[in-house]
Amino acid sequence: AEVIRLIADPSYAGADVVVFWIGLGLLFRGMTFVTVAGIQVARKTHYSAVVYVVGAAANVGLLALLVPVHGMLGAAWATVATYAGMTLALSLLAQRLHPIPYRPDRVLFQLGVVGALYGLGRAVAPASVLGAVALKSALVAAFPLVLLGVGYFRPDELARARAFAREAVGR
Repeated sequence: AEVIRLIADPSYAGADVVVFWIGLGLLFRGMTFVTVAGIQVARKTHYSAVVYVVGAAANVGLLALLVPVHGMLGAAWATVATYAGMTLALSLLAQRLHPIPYRPDRVLFQLGVVGALYGLGRAVAPASVLGAVALKSALVAAFPLVLLGVGYFRPDELARARAFAREAVGR
């Protein structure tokens, strides 16, 4: 909400109610790039096309149902539902064609941490717009630190991160 107030015309002030939902939809859309890997490895990409066509049709149907009643929020919800469904379908199909040992428990844990940080950002309301932007930026930066603090990372992941950091700074 604060970024919209900083960069957009005041007539866009109401748009902040959909930003969360659009962001969630984009998260699911991004997850399709990971979940589709098994389909690509199996060289059965025509199945992906079917999922995308069905997803597009489902999105049109959801938009027709939700937008007249809920307006832009209905469009955002349709986006989330469509991308979540496509991610699930691609994941199930990919695991059937070429199983990849994903760790959904780790993804769910990360989502839980993100949800908690998001909730904290919504619960604490600094008086100024810049204060709110600073708080929320700090919460975003805290995400990897929280994961580190709770022992989320495995020793091999930490070793790779240290090696990457050493290489990045030229040591």
